[in-house]
Amino acid sequence: MTIKQLTESLPLKVLTPNLNLEQTFEMVYSSDLLSQVLAKATYRDLWITVQTHATILGIASIKQIPCIIFSEGLLPQPEVIMKAQDENIVLLSSQQTTFELAGKIFVLLNI
Repeated sequence: MTIKQLTESLPLKVLTPNLNLEQTFEMVYSSDLLSQVLAKATYRDLWITVQTHATILGIASIKQIPCIIFSEGLLPQPEVIMKAQDENIVLLSSQQTTFELAGKIFVLLNI
């Protein structure tokens, strides 16, 4: 599934509109513990979190995570968005909880 298809299927706000939304992902990883994401997320996972600080971009870069979704309406600071654009990491935001998002994306992926 592409990030664009995801944004067309769920009420997600694109925070980095200049980036390529045709990037694909096959699975979702949800965690707010950065060391857990570093240890368990896999290549090209989509990451759902409530963490909004710049450190998440380093983790996403190392794990080659193309997209981070901030749940519960949380938004990162403008400098985090700018850095994400520089690193080609798509940022999305949702009013839904992590649980709701993960479940809906699971259904969309038909796993």
